[in-house]
Amino acid sequence: DYASRNVLPEIQRLPGIGQAQLFGTERAMRVWIDPAKLVSYGLSPGEVRNAIAAQNAQVASGSIGDLPNIAGQGIAATVIVNGQLTRVDQFGAIVLRANSDGSTVRLRDVARIELGAQNYATSARLNGTVLDIRGAPLPGGGFVTTYTDITEQRQAQRNLEESERILRGAIDTLDEAFVLFDNEDRLVFCNEKYRTLYSESADLIVPGATFEHIVRQGALRGQYTDAIGRVDEWVAERMHMHRQDNVELTQRLSNGKWIRIVESRTADGYRVGFRIDITQLREAVDAAEQSSRSKSQFLANMSHEIRTPMNAILGMLQLLRGTELAPRQLDYAQKAEGAARSLLGLLNDILDFSKVEAGKMLLDPQPFNLDKLLNDLSVILSANLGQKNVEILFDVD
Repeated sequence: DYASRNVLPEIQRLPGIGQAQLFGTERAMRVWIDPAKLVSYGLSPGEVRNAIAAQNAQVASGSIGDLPNIAGQGIAATVIVNGQLTRVDQFGAIVLRANSDGSTVRLRDVARIELGAQNYATSARLNGTVLDIRGAPLPGGGFVTTYTDITEQRQAQRNLEESERILRGAIDTLDEAFVLFDNEDRLVFCNEKYRTLYSESADLIVPGATFEHIVRQGALRGQYTDAIGRVDEWVAERMHMHRQDNVELTQRLSNGKWIRIVESRTADGYRVGFRIDITQLREAVDAAEQSSRSKSQFLANMSHEIRTPMNAILGMLQLLRGTELAPRQLDYAQKAEGAARSLLGLLNDILDFSKVEAGKMLLDPQPFNLDKLLNDLSVILSANLGQKNVEILFDVD
């Protein structure tokens, strides 16, 4: 690996060199495991891999007597230790298992170890055909090379990459936030609109992060208004909703934005989600509700103001009926009192209307006299007719 470690970096640093590439492959220690021997010792490939990683580790050395030192110390020594393993025999001595009787199973007992190329595979083109070229040394000497036509695979891979590029470009141009989690609830992809919407936790929104981790950390940062002071409870509620097949809910963020969340589960267990900013719509609805409440309050106040003189009129009419009146005068007084009570009923209806809008309307069924109601109604309607040639009739079955 002399060229890759010493020559190539120097060439890359020369003025005017944009790119330098080493045609070939670096050297590597290759371990060829014998499956039969591995089974006979009761070992697994994972145990072999872990043993190599643990015993071929680069360890920092340091020094003795380095600063800060004690007074009068005149010597400082650098500690030099062997780094990673470099020879075949060193790799062969790696201990895979130590038995209770003092014997050991080493890597050379279950595998053939040799120094070779890091990668024996390469690709080339021949008259437009893409070839996958692979080679490997044989145990008894010699070398074997295979040539495989992978033109169709390469074209399919390019088509897939192009389709993915187009899809990602289309998603990025969406005006709404888009997110995709896999069947293990880990983030696969989201567009920039999604990160912008959740700006306080944008650094957490990376591929591979779980949905629960993202929302929990966002809640701890105070991003969700409903989670303040109750993070664990809120996260449990949010995860319960998130696990449903189809979810629609409204969420308020600490920056004042209102978000409509739409999530659906795909057939293969992935979860697709949209986040729609409905802040303006929510503000318009709130303004309309406030306007409605103001109107209802105005009607309630006005009806109260009008009821005061109406009660006075009813009181005076009752006093008038208590005096000596001619039959015609008594009839006029009774009709005037009936009309006044009808008007008072209209005012009460206005109050009821304001109660309906406020959600405080309670129905109270009471018996009533239908003849008296129709008689009072005829008085009011007859007065409204005036000189018109219209006659009011009530046909009661």
